[in-house]
Amino acid sequence: MRLKRWHEIRDIDLPYVESSFFAVSKVEALLGSHGALHSDLERLGSAWGFSFMGDGTKVHQRLLEEVKRGTLYLLLDPRFERPFSPVAQWTGSQWRLSSSALWQADPSLEAKIARLNAQALTPDDLRKARWPSDARASPAPAPRIPETIPEPIVEEPPPPIKPGFHIVRLSGTREQVKQRLFPYTPTPDVEAMFERLNGHLGDYLLPGEVVVLADPASRECREDEEYLMAEARRIQDALYPLGEDQRQTLMNHWQAYEDIALSGEAMDADASALSNTSTALGATSAAGSRAVSEVRQAIEEIDRLYRQAMDPHNPMTRTQFFAQREQRFKRLGVVMNNWVNAPLRLPRHTELKSRINIEARQQLHSVDTARTGGKFRIPTISEAITKTAIVSKLTSIGSFVGVGLDVVATQATIEQACSEGRERECTRTKYVEYGGLLGRAGGAAAGVALSGLKLNIDSKVCLAVAVVPHGRIACAVVSAGSGAIAGEKMGGQVGEKFGAGLFTRIYGESNNHGSN
Repeated sequence: MRLKRWHEIRDIDLPYVESSFFAVSKVEALLGSHGALHSDLERLGSAWGFSFMGDGTKVHQRLLEEVKRGTLYLLLDPRFERPFSPVAQWTGSQWRLSSSALWQADPSLEAKIARLNAQALTPDDLRKARWPSDARASPAPAPRIPETIPEPIVEEPPPPIKPGFHIVRLSGTREQVKQRLFPYTPTPDVEAMFERLNGHLGDYLLPGEVVVLADPASRECREDEEYLMAEARRIQDALYPLGEDQRQTLMNHWQAYEDIALSGEAMDADASALSNTSTALGATSAAGSRAVSEVRQAIEEIDRLYRQAMDPHNPMTRTQFFAQREQRFKRLGVVMNNWVNAPLRLPRHTELKSRINIEARQQLHSVDTARTGGKFRIPTISEAITKTAIVSKLTSIGSFVGVGLDVVATQATIEQACSEGRERECTRTKYVEYGGLLGRAGGAAAGVALSGLKLNIDSKVCLAVAVVPHGRIACAVVSAGSGAIAGEKMGGQVGEKFGAGLFTRIYGESNNHGSN
């Protein structure tokens, strides 16, 4: 009876491996009786950084946790005890995974089963291969002519796994972030890997910082590791101007910021897009496209209803107008909520996560995602965060950034229709329009280069967002006021304007999206 890690299990071992569910009770009984497994305890304890003689209880606890998770396997000797529910079962003609093994952690079990079947190995063949000296006298069975001659079984090392990265979602010390990633004490090799790849990290990590991770056994991937470390430093530089609240808001409400940044890049690349800002934004995400469509439709409907209410020949009363306007504002609130509450999400790297035992709720992404996972013209993750961070930098408490929308209504009637009866809510609002119909401004805003920033002096409505204390976000519909300021000549707050905040909602909590 032996305990082995998944990559130590050979193809011919599978019929003698007990499923994790039943293995736990057997291992627990052995540990309680101080019976077998002593050599395995010494070997595994050493790998986990424990001394079996001094840390026996810790070794027992860690061992049972690994068996439950399916990262340690119990290998039985059928000459003394047969598995109650083996991982591999013989159907009479081929091997298959048992139902109890389908949920186990090893992603290569099916490949091992396929190799057994490809070599046409029967239970007798496996028994002879594992215990060649165990020849018991028995009547010779009728000769069987195998369809193929079994090939020698060659043990293959575990395949290399590409390195990956984790983006910090919540602030914390270096040790706190490490503990979130590794709920169990990492092996010495994993600990050394973490320190080697993350020299760029300080003692306190803010949202958006990148932790580089790799499989210590996959030594062929050093070039990918170097690439990820360089990406991590570029992202660190891009986020440096942002405060902690701005970073938290950026992570929690990523989709809105990214859509605004993408709309600016789209118009910078295609002059024809200058005639339709909403098209540029709508092409970025489904939630962003719907938000633009709903805002335009709601504003135009409110304007139409207001003109009807003001028409002495129309039977609509002001009370009816206020009620219908409130219905459209409520619908806007739902649509905006879906848009701004979408956090940063990237494809997951499950192979590496399983290999180095990353906590289940923590996100881990592949180096391939770092190279091509972004939506911008340069598709790297550092480019995506750099461009989106510029938009975030333009926001501050009470200052919005967004994109201009074409609305078929006059500015005066839009403001009157939205503000009448709710004048206290329609306050003077400062904003920067990051995408519009006319013009381009160079220079810098708040210490960052505004590549792609465009001013739209003719837009009547802007869909915009702003940071709110404690990692929350405000989403607003702003009417461009006639008193807009175009910015100082020598690179002040370029594009900063003032308008009327027609409709504003605040979303999010400071502890949202910490590990999803």
